[in-house]
Amino acid sequence: MLKETYTQTIDTARLMLRKFEFSDSSSVLKNWASLPEVQLEYGEPVYSTEEELMPLLQKYINGYSSPNYYRWAIIEKSSGECIGQTAYFLVDAKNEFAEIEYCIGTAFQGKGYATEACLSVIRYGFEVIGLHKVQVCVRPLNLSSRKVIEKCGFVYEGTLRDYFRMPDGTFEGRMFFSLINMSDKTVFDSENIIFVPPSLDLVPEYLKMVNDIDNVARFIGDRREPYTEEEETAYISERIGRNASMFSMLEKGTMRFIGNIEFFDRNGDTAEWGIVLPFNMQNKGYGKEALMRSIDYGFNELGLRRILITVFTDNARAIHLYEKCGFKEYKRNDKDIFMELVRPEA
Repeated sequence: MLKETYTQTIDTARLMLRKFEFSDSSSVLKNWASLPEVQLEYGEPVYSTEEELMPLLQKYINGYSSPNYYRWAIIEKSSGECIGQTAYFLVDAKNEFAEIEYCIGTAFQGKGYATEACLSVIRYGFEVIGLHKVQVCVRPLNLSSRKVIEKCGFVYEGTLRDYFRMPDGTFEGRMFFSLINMSDKTVFDSENIIFVPPSLDLVPEYLKMVNDIDNVARFIGDRREPYTEEEETAYISERIGRNASMFSMLEKGTMRFIGNIEFFDRNGDTAEWGIVLPFNMQNKGYGKEALMRSIDYGFNELGLRRILITVFTDNARAIHLYEKCGFKEYKRNDKDIFMELVRPEA
């Protein structure tokens, strides 16, 4: 059951998300509500004066009396300006999902503000309201919004064709994306990551990751041809069917996909460990955090005595990380370095 929390202030690194106030009228009008390129992208009217805008602000402010009304003014901390807005404009309490919307004024776009605001609202939805699902919709031609959706980790669900009739008489589809709160499936966790069983729902994310040849695939194998959806679905289904020690990693709070780890080729108290991260999740500390937590899980939960890792000889960054975590080389060839970590004796 969802918690009715009213609209609470959310603080991020560069933004403050708070309730709208009548005193916001000037910056709202200047920064986004008077701009056709902003308002028309999500089907809202363009305002010319503060007097025209006041009924909208009145509507927003009146809404705050409802405990399940969630709409935030996006305030840039450095300027104090209202640069946009975000909301759960549709909340389905029975089915525990909500739909998010957002806009950022033209002068403030391209700075990551929309992503920063949306991630904080997604986290609020999952952790504070208790949502099971957050969804978002976008027109296919709204490329800037689609970039935000991708950065927030939303998974594509499908497109309703010819959903919107545009002012010029043409039609556009409505693309649906979503994030699922999988915290109830957590097997183990770390400070910023939850580790859950692999899921067929995440196949689109797995495919994007393993088919990134230059940044991901070349570090995990020799294959250079893209995997098909059928191949990836079969692979994940096989892992699920035999209850493999494979886990998908999700960012706590936002449920963004971080990557996969697996203990495989187990032989008694020895197993090989592997990790794959999408390019956009690399160099953020997740690899080291996942490795350290996996070592603990492998030794203390799986009962392993020895964990093995194979790494390409040209993957200097990974080799350095493994050495810092205590792994030692025990063999190599022209292509691979073989490393091991042995559980300390009590």
